[in-house]
Amino acid sequence: MPAVISPYSLATALSIVHDGSNGTTQQELANLLLNGLDQFFIFMISVFLNAHRRCTPAEVTEYYSSLARSLPTANDAGAAFKSANRLYVDHSISLKSDYQKHVEEKY
Repeated sequence: MPAVISPYSLATALSIVHDGSNGTTQQELANLLLNGLDQFFIFMISVFLNAHRRCTPAEVTEYYSSLARSLPTANDAGAAFKSANRLYVDHSISLKSDYQKHVEEKY
């Protein structure tokens, strides 16, 4: 069966994983999310951060969570952007309540 993977959805999912990681993993995800994606994303991120530097975990979170909030719900022609993402967690794993609350609030 053919599948379509949205770059926006993939980046958002990786951002959620980024927010739950730390150390080297978090930095590698930050580098991917803010330096290794499509040139359009890189341009938008550089405008948002106004610099080419190492970003903080909070900046990654803010960029991706604000991106979703900034997309128009409808334009004059009636076209709208809607996104539905879901994170599945194995039943044998429990999420930290702070992380779960963070994801629910930010994404």
